Amino acid sequence: MASYRKRGSVWHVQIRRKGHPSLTKTFISKADADRWVRRIERGIDLGEGFIHAGVTQATLLCELLERYRDTVSIHKLSHDVEKWRLNAMSRHWLGKCSLERLSSEIISKYRNERMDMVCGASVLMELNLLRHCLKIAINEWGAALSINLVDGVRFPSPSKPRKRRLEAGEFDFLIQGCKLGRSPLLAPVIIIAIETGMRRGERRKW
Repeated sequence: MASYRKRGSVWHVQIRRKGHPSLTKTFISKADADRWVRRIERGIDLGEGFIHAGVTQATLLCELLERYRDTVSIHKLSHDVEKWRLNAMSRHWLGKCSLERLSSEIISKYRNERMDMVCGASVLMELNLLRHCLKIAINEWGAALSINLVDGVRFPSPSKPRKRRLEAGEFDFLIQGCKLGRSPLLAPVIIIAIETGMRRGERRKW
């Protein structure tokens, strides 16, 4: 099934079929997008497989990020968090840059902007995610890049880890606040996490 989104003067199209990775491409006109969708879906219906669109200089970074989200990140334990980050980066002005325009200077501008909004550790994770996405695009998707542009960007220093325990009375305030929220499961989950010393990455194991 194809979905259409208009971004400025271009049409962004995504095709999803069960058993196949999603496929995205950008067009100047909706008529061109419709013809492409019909050709791809007809090929699938005839059993010709899923034909991936080539990654060209006109490909937008958001297209690579979304393809990475749907074909690479989905297999990671950290997919839930990565999905949120990848979606946010896709919507950002950086995601609207074509590979032709993308440069280490532009990525550095993005880093500086994000450093004014979030901590260094968050920016570090975003840059690492972007670097791996471009690495996959170059090595496996035929992206028209001679080097990984993130390698030319200075990474921020990781934030100092916090060591803090709940002080007297804070646990009761925390649980009371959870009970006032919309989810009835939030308070029990926090109680289990505190009693067992559960780490964030262990939440999928129970």
